[in-house]
Amino acid sequence: MSERTAFPVKRVTAAFITLTVVVAFCLLFRDSLAILIYHNALTYTRDGAGVVVKKVMVKGHRVSYLEGGDPEGQKVVFVHGFAANKDVWLELIRLLPDRYHFFAIDLPGHGNTDWDLESYSIENQVAAFKHIVDALKLETFHLVGNSMGGWISFIYTAEHSEQVLTLGLLNSAGIVVLDMPSEYEKLLKQGNNPLLVEKPGDMSAFLAFVMSNPPEIPRIIVHAMELEQIEHAERNRKIFKDLRSSAEVFYQQQKAAEYLNQLKMPTLVLWGKDDRVLSEAIAPHFHRYLEDVSMIILPHVGHAPMIEAAHQTADELLPIWQRVPKQDDSL
Repeated sequence: MSERTAFPVKRVTAAFITLTVVVAFCLLFRDSLAILIYHNALTYTRDGAGVVVKKVMVKGHRVSYLEGGDPEGQKVVFVHGFAANKDVWLELIRLLPDRYHFFAIDLPGHGNTDWDLESYSIENQVAAFKHIVDALKLETFHLVGNSMGGWISFIYTAEHSEQVLTLGLLNSAGIVVLDMPSEYEKLLKQGNNPLLVEKPGDMSAFLAFVMSNPPEIPRIIVHAMELEQIEHAERNRKIFKDLRSSAEVFYQQQKAAEYLNQLKMPTLVLWGKDDRVLSEAIAPHFHRYLEDVSMIILPHVGHAPMIEAAHQTADELLPIWQRVPKQDDSL
C-alpha cells in the first residue's frame, strides 16, 4: 500500500497569502494601474501610427501635438472636438499614406496642452489655433476637423484661406437646424449633457452616445479614460458653457453662411448617419453654402467617423487631397 502524500499546507497558505496581497495591491492601486496600462496602450498605438508626441511653446504655454509622416510632404492638420484630444486621430493617421506630414493638436483646455483660455468662445479658440499654426510654422496645409474642431476649422479657413489647401469637415458643429433638433439638443433642454463625464459610469455612457459602432475597448482602459475626464470635469463644464454662449450668438447672426460662402477650396463634408449629437440633417446645409464640395453620409456611423469608420474616412479624404498637386508637380 503506497504512502499517502501529505497535503502541502505551507505551500497553499503561502500561495493564498501571495494572492491576497496581489489582489489587495490591485484594488488599492487600481486607478494608477489603469492609467499606466492606458498610457502604455497609447504609446503602442502611436508607434503603430508612426507619430510621436511633441510640444511647442505658444504664448508661454506648452501645446502638445502628434507629428508623423514625411517632413517634405504636404502638411495635414487635424483638429479634435469638445472633450476630446489629439489621439482620436490615431487610427485614421495609421491608414493614411506616410507621404503626407501629419499634425494632430491638443487644443487649449484639452489633452496635454497646459493652456487654459479665459473664455472658450469660438472666436477665442480660432485665435488660439492661429497662434498654434504660427508657432509650428505651417504655411499651407490640408485641414480636417471633427465636431467643434470642424467649426474652428471652417472659420479659420475663411479668415486664412491662403493657407488651407483643402478642408475636411467631419460631423462639424457650426450649424443648427432648429426644426430638426438632434437627440443631444433634446437632452440638453431636459438638463442632461451626455458629453460631460463627471462620475463613475459616465465614460461608458459617453462612448455609447457618441458612437454608433464603438471599437472594443478593454474595461480597464475605459476606466482610465473616465478618471482623466472626471479630473477635468470642471474645466469641461466651463468650455461647454463658453462655447454654448458664443454658439447662440453665432447661430442667431447666421455667421456660418457668411464664413462658408467664402470657401472656394475642395471641401469634404462627411457625416455619420446615426449621429445623435449633431443630426445628419445638418450636412446638406453645409453642402448648400460651399462652392466645391463633396458630401458623404456613412451608414451605421455616429459622431466620430475617424474612429468608427477610419477606412471609409481615409478613402474619402484622399481624393480631396490628391486634387492639390505636389509642389514639384506644379512646376
